[in-house]
Amino acid sequence: MSESKPKIGITGANGFIGKHFLEKFLKDGFVVNAYVRNAKTIDSFSQEGTRLNVFEGDIADKDKLAEFVKESDVVIHLAAGTKGRWEDYYNATVLGSTILLELCEKHNVKKLIYMSSIGNYDIFARGVRRGLKENTPLEPCLDLRGWYAKSKVLGEQIITSKFKLSPIETVVLRAGLVYAPNMKAPIMGCGIVIKGRCINLGMRKKRIPFVHIDDLYAAVKLAMQSNKKGEVYNVVSDEQPEVRKILKLYNKFSPVKVKPFYVPRILFVGNWLLNRVISKKTRFGRYNFLLCRTQRNIYYSSEKIMVDLGWKPKVDFKTTMKQMVEYKYKKVSIGIIGCGFAFKTLHLPVILGDSRIKVKVIYDRDEKVAREVKKEFLKNAETLDKIEDFKKNKHELDFVVISTPPDTHFKIAKDLIQEKYNLLIEKPLTLNYSEAEELDELSKKSGVKVCVVNNYRFRKNVLGLKSALQSDGLDIRSIAVKFYSGPVITSAGDWRDKLKDMLLYEMAYHFIDI
Repeated sequence: MSESKPKIGITGANGFIGKHFLEKFLKDGFVVNAYVRNAKTIDSFSQEGTRLNVFEGDIADKDKLAEFVKESDVVIHLAAGTKGRWEDYYNATVLGSTILLELCEKHNVKKLIYMSSIGNYDIFARGVRRGLKENTPLEPCLDLRGWYAKSKVLGEQIITSKFKLSPIETVVLRAGLVYAPNMKAPIMGCGIVIKGRCINLGMRKKRIPFVHIDDLYAAVKLAMQSNKKGEVYNVVSDEQPEVRKILKLYNKFSPVKVKPFYVPRILFVGNWLLNRVISKKTRFGRYNFLLCRTQRNIYYSSEKIMVDLGWKPKVDFKTTMKQMVEYKYKKVSIGIIGCGFAFKTLHLPVILGDSRIKVKVIYDRDEKVAREVKKEFLKNAETLDKIEDFKKNKHELDFVVISTPPDTHFKIAKDLIQEKYNLLIEKPLTLNYSEAEELDELSKKSGVKVCVVNNYRFRKNVLGLKSALQSDGLDIRSIAVKFYSGPVITSAGDWRDKLKDMLLYEMAYHFIDI
């Protein structure tokens, strides 16, 4: 690898792991190419500017995938099928891996890192009780495991079958159950949660092979920087807590308790015999097979990656659980300025759908509208008579949503930034570039965050315009772009008249001045 930082390509960059990797690689100063089916799913990373390049397409689309691969020095392959028919799983995980490997070889990618899973192993194989290692056979009964597990095994085999033949450096990482602070289900793998009870099928001492997202990222970077080729590594914390410890820690940190209910293990002793006697091809045989898998208590060894690459997990499970619970139950207090169409259509559904969000104060220049919103949707919110009350009465708010008419954004935002409020502003941010610059400088000086809603930042025609604007020798006075994906705005003519001397993007429901 050269001394300069390689360009990182990530497939499936909009997934749970992918978004974390995007954030971390960008924070570490890498140029990142993200390959996703829908660019909108990573719009939150749009502020990264030129260090993030987004490629939109299906993982099995060879032409589009080739554009992505050509621009990448290292490719981290996370994309996999997660829903649909078997054909969907096959195309995304198996065929996609085949095409990607072929393109990486063709375009001389330096390193390909394939993210696999410790769920691929045959946990009934001989000797696994002493610790499951990389040389343990993979699952032979693929049709009994479900389409996701089947496609993951087949996808990995595509990569490993080319270990000796492929000219590029290829590494497979078999990750454990990935935990992160924003994980929605902190007790995943511990049982079935029903009405405050966690029903576990007899395995209170079963170890959960977890790995923190920070440790997984560290493993990826080590694999990327090493000269290892054709290697498979387990990436699992050596802690691997028991189910009973996980539930105990969860209840220690969580305001909402879960009561464990352990079904006696002795009730499942007969399953072992049935698993051998009854044909695994029958429906009953499959369910019995899967039930038997839940009863296996295996320790997964990551000794190989520790020795070869010097990897060592740094985040303990107690810290991990505390992070997840704090995230899950953290309350976010917000204020609302403007209760019209944009607020009701775009923001209110999200607010009502997330119990962590608490609207403390609302304001609209039409007092009647504000009162109606309070009465119908936000009964516990306080309505303000004047917008100046945000300044007079200091409210403990994490941020304020501004969804008022565009010509009011600048003054409202400027006043609130000076009062140290974080802001989320509907587009356009301001009506001209100089006002936007002033808000930007003011937010930096005040140490607050100012975010702007923009759903179309990664569309190809917008990226094309952005590229043209950054080219030397062009004197562009005005641009108008129309996305035909919504009703025609009746006020469009008026807006154009008001903003005729400015660079304007017309985007379906909204306009945004750059």
